[in-house]
Amino acid sequence: MECPKCKEEIPQERIDLGYKTCVKCSTTEKYGYIYISEGKSGDGIAIVKDAKLAEKIRRKQNRRHGQI
Repeated sequence: MECPKCKEEIPQERIDLGYKTCVKCSTTEKYGYIYISEGKSGDGIAIVKDAKLAEKIRRKQNRRHGQI
């Protein structure tokens, strides 16, 4: 199947997931992540829909811990 916007071929895996356009023409925003520290044994990440907000929060976390 070809992308209706740019006419490039869409990978079959993307079609199987229900997408109708190629990655380049997609209007879906990227997801972001935030580090979660829960002490000595439980670190993790939180997935968030707003990648720009996630980046802003990560920068503030790094400043707080002496990293830039």
